[in-house]
Amino acid sequence: MWKNRTNDQHVHSSEVPFLQVEQLSHSFGENLALDQLQFTIQKGEVIGLVGPNGAGKSTLLQLLAGILPVQQGKILFYGTEPNKHLCIGYIPQRPSIRWNFPITVNEMVMMGRVRKIPFFRLPTSKDWSIVRQALETVQLESFASKPIDALSGGQLQRLFLARALAQEAELLLLDEPLNHLDQSSRKLFLQTLQQIHSSGTTIILALHDLIIASKYCNRVMVLNQRIFAFGTPKQVLSDTTFYQAYPTHFSSFQAFHASLLLDDSCHSLEDSDDEPVS
Repeated sequence: MWKNRTNDQHVHSSEVPFLQVEQLSHSFGENLALDQLQFTIQKGEVIGLVGPNGAGKSTLLQLLAGILPVQQGKILFYGTEPNKHLCIGYIPQRPSIRWNFPITVNEMVMMGRVRKIPFFRLPTSKDWSIVRQALETVQLESFASKPIDALSGGQLQRLFLARALAQEAELLLLDEPLNHLDQSSRKLFLQTLQQIHSSGTTIILALHDLIIASKYCNRVMVLNQRIFAFGTPKQVLSDTTFYQAYPTHFSSFQAFHASLLLDDSCHSLEDSDDEPVS
């Protein structure tokens, strides 16, 4: 089982909220992406971030990761700005990488340790042990010495997850990690997330699939520039909420067990026997 050993450069005090967002707004030129978001997330939660394309999900994740600068409002991770922490792992929707670059799976995962290794120092046996454990967690240990271009799409997603684990992330931010994966790869990825979550890691993931959001997430945020609802799946996954949040995409919706059609990019994990995150 993955063990979170994070040794961040900032003190993590239980006396302050794990993640707090206050009056957060963001624009790209004259285009408003996020409007006055305010919420708090507790350590150990699994949060599903849902909304139509262009709703601001990716923007929010990049702000939480400290990649984009905060224009208006506040983001506080353990009471300080996200970019001052080493323990936030971010996996973008389309990772920017040259697939023909001569690097092995082992070396790619070690990249997650770069900021934890002092300048001019080589990785230690402890660093390699953490890399090995990360690969075991995502079930890629047998690929450790193989080049990254030998991996399938589902394996590549788990590779990026392993790199975030090697970073010893306490907070994982995943931008639509299930896109373009077949059903078996999605199930394995979700099972891996469950294992990581069981170690105490907090997870926020953007999703199009509302059935998965309702089954695997403690709470769901319905976002379309502003927050339309944020609560347990049973509280927020309703016809009224989605009619408001998806005004041009909404066709039909019935919470939890019925069929749904929001747009062409919404897929479901049909007849899954996986256990939900608890």
